[in-house]
Amino acid sequence: MNHYENAPLGPDFYEVLGISRNATMDESYRRSALLNHPDKISTLPGHDAQEALEKFQLINRAYEVLHDEKKRKVYDKYGERGIQMFESMGGYSSFMDPNILIYMNYVFLALSFFIGLLIMFPSFISVKVDGKVDWPWPVVFIPAFIADLIVLSLVWVLSKSPEKNHEDREHPDDEPLDDIKKNSFFQRISILSYFLAFALFQVLISLRLQEVVTSSWALVFIPWWIMELFHLLISFIGFITIVKMGKSPSYNAADEETEIHHSRPLSSKEILLQVYDIFINIVLRIIQSILLVLKLDNDQFAPWQLVFLPLYLIGILSFISIILSYRELRSGTGMQTEQIRQEKSAKLLASVVFFIIFGALFYTGLGLLIQRLTSSNGIPSGAVIFIPIFIILSLLFCCFCCCLPCLTRLENPELHREVHQMVPVSSNRRLGWKI
Repeated sequence: MNHYENAPLGPDFYEVLGISRNATMDESYRRSALLNHPDKISTLPGHDAQEALEKFQLINRAYEVLHDEKKRKVYDKYGERGIQMFESMGGYSSFMDPNILIYMNYVFLALSFFIGLLIMFPSFISVKVDGKVDWPWPVVFIPAFIADLIVLSLVWVLSKSPEKNHEDREHPDDEPLDDIKKNSFFQRISILSYFLAFALFQVLISLRLQEVVTSSWALVFIPWWIMELFHLLISFIGFITIVKMGKSPSYNAADEETEIHHSRPLSSKEILLQVYDIFINIVLRIIQSILLVLKLDNDQFAPWQLVFLPLYLIGILSFISIILSYRELRSGTGMQTEQIRQEKSAKLLASVVFFIIFGALFYTGLGLLIQRLTSSNGIPSGAVIFIPIFIILSLLFCCFCCCLPCLTRLENPELHREVHQMVPVSSNRRLGWKI
């Protein structure tokens, strides 16, 4: 039910304190509290003790709300019901801040535009491959190029912002600030280079399809292999860290109380398992790209079913990994705490849901693509092949487009006037919290 729909609107807190909306709180509060204190009212003839107490509590409540800057902004925008909702939201109360809502409007608008570009890109490809338009391939890739430009601009802005916050962050005492800035600089350059390589990969694909570039497809895939090199380096650093940290053989409650954690070096078998777990997907993706290059350069190289075999292996290995994780969780290996067990259960459940949804859509699309590549009559059409992508992107687009009007509704000028006039709001526009 809606907790606030039937709540009384209540008096204007500014009128309670006898101040204007741009006035300061302290002096007016002290004067109102002194004049309306129950002890002072009790000395007057014909007083009502209960009424005096309620009025004094209302003054305290008004001061509590208007003295707090965040609560005052929420009250000015949404009234007392907004304050009730703000206080009931706990850690999510920041989303009631009018300034935050304005920024969120812009964010959802930008995301809606970005997802719209991602929907347009496969749409353009489908009409191109089905022969419905004769656009050049670089024109077909325009939505992707615009999306790349947006991502690169965002990465560039975010990569510059950390420079202003180095002095405000907490750093280890033995790590000089110059080294921290240097590492941060290389990290930002690496991220920017990664996305530049991804954008260049798309440019080369469009030029190769248009036959502006007539060299081997290996040249086109160089940016992709640079991206995989980034993945290899990051994974290798993570692997070295895991090996150095070792493994805790068991959990001991006494160790947690004394903050002592024992670890042992990884065995040869455990190291091999870590190598497999960390690098197998990267290796399969590199093999997949090599097979694609060989097939695109020589159509007689192998059937398309064999060319896409690494992608099917990734799905099979992911399924096996989920099964092994479930068996490990059931066996309770390692004397884990209940908290760790719950975290692993939640992670496993998320993996299963993601694998079912993404796997079904991805491998359905892959099967349709292979059927199209091996057929000579152009069946299925490009639009049918991209149906799984359209489903995912359309759901995201609907989510962002629904969030945007909801947040914009909170900025409705008519609602703003109703709050300031302190008149009852119609039930279909009342701000509420439903459970």
